Amino acid sequence: MALAETLGALGETDSALLVWQRVTSNHSYPRAKVQLAALYISKGNTDAARTELKEVVADDAHAPAFQRKRDRVWVRRAKALLRKLP
Repeated sequence: MALAETLGALGETDSALLVWQRVTSNHSYPRAKVQLAALYISKGNTDAARTELKEVVADDAHAPAFQRKRDRVWVRRAKALLRKLP
């Protein structure tokens, strides 16, 4: 995830997108999914972004309390991005 964040900060969005996709294909990290969705939105792929964001919100409903507390920042961002999508 650090590699994808670094690539995104350097402006290499295509490389960052590939790394985020690889990370989210193996794990369901809300942080990774929200940042991947943000890249999808910047590329104009709102359908893929909506899918990732809805997954974050849906997974949060079934997570234990300690995990919900830990991921609350990313769930809030996911909900905010979902509201902004057309």
